[in-house]
Amino acid sequence: MQNIRELKQRNINFQTLNKMEKILISNDRNKAIRMINELQEKCNRMNRFIQSIFKENDIPLTAENFQMAIFYPQRIETVYYSVLNEKIKSFPQVLQATARLEAKYAVSSMLKKLNSFELTYSDKQYIVLSETICKVNEDAIKESCKRYLTDEKEIEVYNNIQQAADTLNKLFKNEIPLNWINIFRANNGQLIVNNELNFNYFVNRK
Repeated sequence: MQNIRELKQRNINFQTLNKMEKILISNDRNKAIRMINELQEKCNRMNRFIQSIFKENDIPLTAENFQMAIFYPQRIETVYYSVLNEKIKSFPQVLQATARLEAKYAVSSMLKKLNSFELTYSDKQYIVLSETICKVNEDAIKESCKRYLTDEKEIEVYNNIQQAADTLNKLFKNEIPLNWINIFRANNGQLIVNNELNFNYFVNRK
């Protein structure tokens, strides 16, 4: 009979564990707000600069070119020269050479500015593009600032500790005694009830 009960309990525990996916144990909201604000400021500056520099250099403001400027700024050089060559193809050779020479300084300045935004690998993970606008993926950042337990054994330990905490909270009636640990004694590696405890103290607590 005992074995049957144990098997049933084990089956219940196994089914419970199977349903467990993750448990949220911490959520650093302040860190998330700080990350969102800092990255949004970067996005605002990039949006303004890219739109301005594209206009100045007749670079088509397309979603593809915008994405390139954000994530692969070196590739914008190819787009820039493609536009330039189309503009000066009817110019005399000497003027074409002069235009390309001047373009080197323009390209160098543009790339220097694009690289100055110093987007980290983490930054790029939390940036989303909407056509020719970059913005922050706030939900992704908020999620990254949360910590979960996902291992089944760790979840089981967490639940056991939570169950113990719930039991003690019920006993303490939401007012933890100063020397609450004295309700226990250690005996051969296990916690047992301290038989010298004033049990009436807990009965009459309001």
